[in-house]
Amino acid sequence: MNGNEFIPLFVGISEYEELVYAFQLELSKIIEREIIGEFTINPLDDSTQANGLVDSGLSNSNKIENTTSDFGYCHLRIIIQHSNIIIGYGVYSYLGELINAENIEKAKALIEIFTIFLLELTKKNESILTTDDITIKASISGLASVIAHEVKTPLQFMLSKVQTMKYKYEDKEISNDMKEVENEIIRVSDLVHELLSITKFTLSDNNIAVENLVTMINQVVSLLSKEVIRNRVKIDLVVKDSLLNVQISPVVIKQVIMSLVNNSIYALKNIDEKIIELILYDDTFGNAVVMLKDNGDGIEQVDLPNIFKKGYTTKEADGGSGLGLYAVKLFVKSIGGSIDVFSEKGRGTSFVIKIPLR
Repeated sequence: MNGNEFIPLFVGISEYEELVYAFQLELSKIIEREIIGEFTINPLDDSTQANGLVDSGLSNSNKIENTTSDFGYCHLRIIIQHSNIIIGYGVYSYLGELINAENIEKAKALIEIFTIFLLELTKKNESILTTDDITIKASISGLASVIAHEVKTPLQFMLSKVQTMKYKYEDKEISNDMKEVENEIIRVSDLVHELLSITKFTLSDNNIAVENLVTMINQVVSLLSKEVIRNRVKIDLVVKDSLLNVQISPVVIKQVIMSLVNNSIYALKNIDEKIIELILYDDTFGNAVVMLKDNGDGIEQVDLPNIFKKGYTTKEADGGSGLGLYAVKLFVKSIGGSIDVFSEKGRGTSFVIKIPLR
């Protein structure tokens, strides 16, 4: 199989995320079905060797493994390396039977061309992309500072007013509503403090704990109950693995899920039967996975590579700031996780979050 036909896919691409998106899109075409997963960039850094990838015998050249698993899924595992150093690896899942030998060869050809462009992009950006942490830390710092200064003062004002009104009215229903508002203001206030902690990357033991992800997601669904009822949305929670212990900040993961659900609610505004699925499972690669799927309008293919970028929005008419999904990705990165998106216009959107199990 000649890989030259894949060269035009990557010509002119100048960012890692766009390169990976083009690779994944073409890989799904070769497999002839939708793939769910992600490719992790590790530019010229041998830290992934600690994860056992090299010890598994995959260090001699680029590799692709195709295996089956439970729930009717098949897995593709891709290892890309340079000079015996792993520079990137991907784990993807798809429904159906294992792909045939011909398509495996096509995938290998695609991977070889992708590797060439990945190395070239790494060389160009070597000076500013020495580690992901530097970029993430700088981005989070800027975002956290803006939110903290803009939000803290009005939050304190609203909280004092609500607490006064809660005891002023004798009507039990009004008092209960005020209590809910008070709880939400406190939650946002906690988020602001969490942002400042993330900025320093020195979260205290009180903010990070080993907790069950299923329990936390259930709490989020409960918090969103009135919002989904008001918007006539049905949330289906599917738990395939009940023991998903992760070491994270509960405030952060709750904010991430709430933001994604609210994003899906917006995408469902023109749909008659509005459905959001939250699927929780162990991917057998050491990660807890949260898949959030909706049957909304979907995202245009041209927009997909940009939705996590700061300031990018498709909601200009509705006052979108372009910070929602940008913040979500920063939060997920801050807890050592990853997030990816799969969507097709008119057929809904799926967000896939992976968090290391503890």
